[in-house]
This record gives sequence, C-alpha cells and structure tokens, in this order.
Amino acid sequence: MKRIEAIIRPHKQEQVLQALGEAGSFGVTVMDVLSAGSDTPHSDLYQSVTEGKDLVPRRLLVIYVRKEQVDAVMKVIKDAAHTGKVGDGKIAVLPVDSLVKIRTGEEGEAAY
Repeated sequence: MKRIEAIIRPHKQEQVLQALGEAGSFGVTVMDVLSAGSDTPHSDLYQSVTEGKDLVPRRLLVIYVRKEQVDAVMKVIKDAAHTGKVGDGKIAVLPVDSLVKIRTGEEGEAAY
C-alpha cells in the first residue's frame, strides 16, 4: 500500500476529485492547509506574520492506493491540477506499513 499526498490549488479541488472519480474508486481525505515554499507567489492578500513567511491557502489530498495504482493516480492528479504557473503544488508518495479499517477491523489490503 502507498499513501499519496497532493497539495493543490483550492480552485482545482473539484476538477481533481472529478478526475479521480472517473479514473476509479478512490477514498480521498481533503484538508485545508496553508503553504509556503521557495516558489510560492507573494500576495498581500495572504501575507502572514508567521515566521516571516507568506502563507497561501492550499488543499491537501490524502489517498491510499495499491502499489500498482500509484503511477495512474499521480498522472490523474498532475493533469487535473496543472495550470503551468508557480504554485501548482506537489505530489508525494509514501509507504504504508499498516492500514486498519476501524469499522470492520480489516487490515492490510483488505482495509483498502
């Protein structure tokens, strides 16, 4: 199992979720986050005094997938979230050592 984390622009959320739905059945967790990076555009609207960084609103998508699904899911997210402008976001793939479905107690692949 793998965990895919994608940080995207808020206005791209619906487009990404729709594309993921068309690509298959994926459970997705969506969180509002603030982001700052070396290529984060500066904006007076979202300027923050937190440690001198300009923080901008983003969406963090968390998706658990099987190893063989990683490339396809990454492509779907990349294509749907792309604008070609600075600040389009990032996609990370992390290993999942254990996964448990709380409701049923299923573990591993069965919990997917």
